[in-house]
Amino acid sequence: MSLLLESSETRVGTLEELVQILDGYGPGLNEDTVLECKDPFQAFLNDPSAFSEFLARQISAGQFQLRNPWVPSSFVLHYSKEYKIRANVWNPPVDAANPRDWEDTLYSYKCAHDHNFAFLTGGYYGPGYRTERYEYDPEECRHLKPGDVPRTLRELGQAWLPKGSMMLYRESRDIHVQHYPTGPSVSVNILLAGRRDNPQIVFKDDHRTVDRMLTGETRIPEMLAKVEGLLDTRQRGDADAGIAASFALSGFPF
Repeated sequence: MSLLLESSETRVGTLEELVQILDGYGPGLNEDTVLECKDPFQAFLNDPSAFSEFLARQISAGQFQLRNPWVPSSFVLHYSKEYKIRANVWNPPVDAANPRDWEDTLYSYKCAHDHNFAFLTGGYYGPGYRTERYEYDPEECRHLKPGDVPRTLRELGQAWLPKGSMMLYRESRDIHVQHYPTGPSVSVNILLAGRRDNPQIVFKDDHRTVDRMLTGETRIPEMLAKVEGLLDTRQRGDADAGIAASFALSGFPF
C-alpha cells in the first residue's frame, strides 16, 4: 500500500542540502532508496520560509518557473535527470457548498488515478488534503483498457497529508483520490523518473472502472521534453508560448 511515513527529525535543513543527498544516489535513486532520505526531506519541510524565499529569488532573477510543465498550482523547486522536486498548492473551493468544475480540474480533486512514476510526498503547510487510497498489481495495469475493472484492486482506507506527514506512492501500484483540504495547504514531492512503460490510468467516478489511459508523454522525462521547445520560446519572451507551456499538460492528474 502507499506507505505512511514518520520522521523524528527536528532540524531545519535547506533545499541545497536535500539536493546534495539525492544527487549522491545517482541512478540508484528508486522507491527503496528514497525512503533513506526521509529525515533530510523532513528537515527541509521544517523550514516554513523555504518555499516563499525560493520563489522570491526566482522572481528577482527573472527566472520564475521557466522549466515548469505542470499546472499553475505546481512549482518546480529542482530539476534533474533522476528526480524532480515540486511544491503543490492545495486550496479549498471558493464556495464549499458549490464547488466549481474548474477547481476540481485544476487540483485533480475527486479524480481517482495512479502514477507511472514513484514519488515521496510531504505536508509542508496547512491541514493538507484528504486522500482515499487503493492499490493494485502493477503488472495488471499494463493490460487494462477503458471500461475494465482491475481484478486486483484493493481499497486501503483514507489518510490525510497535514504539515509534517509523509507518504510514498509507488509506481503503477498506488491509486489515490484527493479531496478538498479544510484550509490552504502546500505539499512537496520528490518525483522519481519512471522506469517502466506503464500508462498512467485515470478511473471513473466509481473509482474502479478505467476511464482513460495516459501513455508515454506523461512520464516525467518525456513530459519535460515535450514542452522544451515552448519553454525555450518562453525564455525569449513570447507571451503566448509561455502561456501554452504553463498549461500544456493541465489535463493530467498530478
